[in-house]
Amino acid sequence: MAHESHRNQVEEIVGRIVASGRRRTMSRQAVIQVIVDCHGHISADDIATRVQEDFPSMDVSTVYRTLETLRELDIVDRVYFADGSTVYHLRDHQHHHLCCEKCGSVQELPVSLMESVEKDLLEEFGFELHQRPLGLFGLCKACRS
Repeated sequence: MAHESHRNQVEEIVGRIVASGRRRTMSRQAVIQVIVDCHGHISADDIATRVQEDFPSMDVSTVYRTLETLRELDIVDRVYFADGSTVYHLRDHQHHHLCCEKCGSVQELPVSLMESVEKDLLEEFGFELHQRPLGLFGLCKACRS
């Protein structure tokens, strides 16, 4: 069942690409398949490594171009972490990130927990926060112990 839902999700995303006037390509489909299968955050290099298992000649630049297309279409988000790393994830649900500076763990934080902060930013500073992934940095429970 999960395999079928992944295939449907990949087809829906490819359909959005085609509807935007872009071509359906095997490389785009392979990148999308990896992102859908990973169920979370993944780096471009990890995507390239997984795609190259089936398509050894695919260059990492193709992965980056595909990720940029997916970002332009609001299909994936790019998240920068304090250690300089960058990961991507599907925009199937909005969330922010709790990032441990010691062990590097990343935990998802529901957007709803930030609603009062967003309201305060607007009321006190006139600043409207757009819903893009936000990384909050500190120490996780395990590293604090």
